[in-house]
Parts: sequence; C-alpha cells; structure tokens
Amino acid sequence: NCRRYAHADNARFKTDGVKLKMSGIQKCNSGNCYWCVRKKIKDLSEDLKLVLDYAVMQGRFNYFITSTHSKSASIAHNDKLTRSGFKSMRKTIKSIEQHYNIKLIHFATIERTYSNPDDYLYLDDSVVCTSHSHLHSLISFPLEIGKHKRLKMLKRIVEAWNRGVKSAGGWTLTNTQNLDGLSEDYSK
Repeated sequence: NCRRYAHADNARFKTDGVKLKMSGIQKCNSGNCYWCVRKKIKDLSEDLKLVLDYAVMQGRFNYFITSTHSKSASIAHNDKLTRSGFKSMRKTIKSIEQHYNIKLIHFATIERTYSNPDDYLYLDDSVVCTSHSHLHSLISFPLEIGKHKRLKMLKRIVEAWNRGVKSAGGWTLTNTQNLDGLSEDYSK
C-alpha cells in the first residue's frame, strides 16, 4: 500500500477547518494508481490461472489473446478504445454462443501500462504520465468444436475487437492478425 491517491479531472476537496472531505478520487490499489497497479495485475493473473485450470480440467481448447490498438497521449482515450473493443468482443461471443448453441468460457482483463516517472513528458506548465491499455483474453472452446470452426469463431471475435476500436476513433494492425497458422497443443 503506497498511501497515495489517483484522481480524475473532477476531484474535489472540502474542509471545515478540521476534517478534509475528498471526492472524485480513487485510493491506492486501483487500476488507475501507477504504484499499486502491479498488485492489481498480480491478483488478476491469479484469477486467470484459476479460470484456465478449470477450463483445462473440463478438457477444453484454450486460446490466450492479447488485443492491442493505436496509442494516444490521453489515458482516457486509450481506455475508451479498449472498452469499446472489449464490448464489441463480448457481444460477438454471446452471438456465437447463441448461433452454435455452445458455452464459451471468456475471461478478460484490461491492463494499463503506465510510463515510469523517469519517462514522464515535461511540458512548460505540466507533467504528463502516458499510458497504454490493452486487453488480455482467455477464450475456451468445448472439445467437440473442430479446429476449422474454432478458428472461424476466433476470427469473428478478433474482427469484433477491430470494429469496436475503430468505432471509438482508434485503429488496429489487422495485417498481424493471421490465425491460419495458429498451432495447438492439446493434452489431457
């Protein structure tokens, strides 16, 4: 616990001379705190491990995808792009589940990577901490779904990410998203 606060643009402070009241801020251990985000990521990675262990125990095919997008100097804009891509992916996963009458396991977490204090941008009247957010996803398919169909579904999910990011004003590198050569290792 670093005993620091991360705040948004709407942070407000009031005092009655004795007590200080703060609103619009987040205390430590939030995903917006540079110092505490590492613990948060560790906790999420432990959750991901539990989900993956469960999926393997069920005998499923599992894919781990990291979805990225264009970078921006604005932390809020980066988060908006990531949330928009994630929302589009979730909708497509639900659509796939309904169309094929299957249940996919989907666990995802947004990771924000902040610049180190040594890398802050020092402008005339301010200091800028840059960040980049991206999405880590585990997508798990039932064993009875063949490889060709799984790849077709994964392609739809990746395309949904691209559409979501684009709808929020960003872009993705679609030429690096070739799933045809994806290798699989299944052992029970």
